[in-house]
Order: sequence, then C-alpha cells, then structure tokens
Amino acid sequence: MVIIPITHDYLWHEHFPNEVESLKEAVGKEFENDNVGRRVSNVGGWQSQDSLHTRPEFSQLTALIEQQAQQVHEGMELVDRVKFKVCNMWANVNWPGNSNSYHQHVNPPSIDRISSTSVISGTYYVQYPENCGRLGFHAARQDYARIGLEPSVVRLPEIYYKNLKNPLIHPIVYVTPKAGDLLFWFADLMHGVEPNKNETDHRISISFNLGLEFNDA
Repeated sequence: MVIIPITHDYLWHEHFPNEVESLKEAVGKEFENDNVGRRVSNVGGWQSQDSLHTRPEFSQLTALIEQQAQQVHEGMELVDRVKFKVCNMWANVNWPGNSNSYHQHVNPPSIDRISSTSVISGTYYVQYPENCGRLGFHAARQDYARIGLEPSVVRLPEIYYKNLKNPLIHPIVYVTPKAGDLLFWFADLMHGVEPNKNETDHRISISFNLGLEFNDA
C-alpha cells in the first residue's frame, strides 16, 4: 500500500546570514523605545508594533522579502498584473519559558484592498539559540481556539502505539530554523512556537505578511 500525501501546504526556505547582526541591533532599539509592545499570539515575551516595514532600519529586509516573494509568485503562477507587497511586519523576542500559541494570519479577501489581505506569511530568524522552541505547523486550518473548540483530530490512547514519534499520528509538523533563515508559508496555515527551554538565551525573529498589490510597471 502506498501512502499518498493529500495536503497542499508548502514551506519556502532561503538563508541570508549577512543581515543578522544589523537586525539584532535594530530589534534591540525597538525594544528600548517600546518595551511594552503588544500581545497577540505571544505567551510571555515581547512583540513589537507591526509597522517595522515602514522604518528605514528594516528597509533592506523588506526589500529582500519582496524580492524572494517573486519566486512564490512564479510558483503560484499568478498574473503579471499583481505582485507581492509586505503589508505588516513585527519583531518577536521569546525569553526562557515564552512561546507563541497556534494562530493564523488571515483577513477577509477584497479586490478593493488586496494589499491588506494576507496571502503569504513568514519569518526571518535573527537569533536562534539551541533548544529555544521549534516552529510548528498544524494540519487544521480552522482557528478552533476562537470558537472554543479543539481541532478535530483522531487520537488513540498512547498505550496502543509502539512509536509515539511516528509522523502519521501527529497533526503537527515541526521545523527547527537557524539564524539567518527566511521562511514563507500560506497565511491560513495554523502555526505556533514551542516554549523556549534555553535557560540562558532568548530567541529573536521578525514576522511579516505579504499581500498582493497591483503592478503599475
């Protein structure tokens, strides 16, 4: 019997280590200017305001993201009339014990405001020490937490399994990035971050959403 994957999820990955140090400094200054930040999916830790793409110190990263998004554009076979544009961007800092609950980045679509409709989400990893929490992707696309339900997943008591690490019985796929990694995924894909179990160091990342903009060129 052949196992045939039936999901349509993809993860785009590229590595850009040269941007790490300057972005680490830029995120540090953001934290100094606003150490309260905002609370969205973060459980503890700190999250900046989501307008970093408008700041000069993050302009190179914004340009890099939009440049790399062209490959996603080509892979999805989108028409030339539209292009990907960063519509928001924010920094995340997870100290020991901090995590991010499962969530998705979607807005209701509209032809009149396509640039604010998240199509692709992603993260650039500025600092990723050992054991600081993996990025997890859930097979369910419905945000069950918002309606007070658990995802509908077949679960059997663990006593029936020989191998609890068998990927066929887990609805979550984990990714372990490294500093300098740039990841893209579809915005409606549920994702979260495990608790940071590194007792001495913290995790820094910059997340963003890409919407579509009409191409005037």
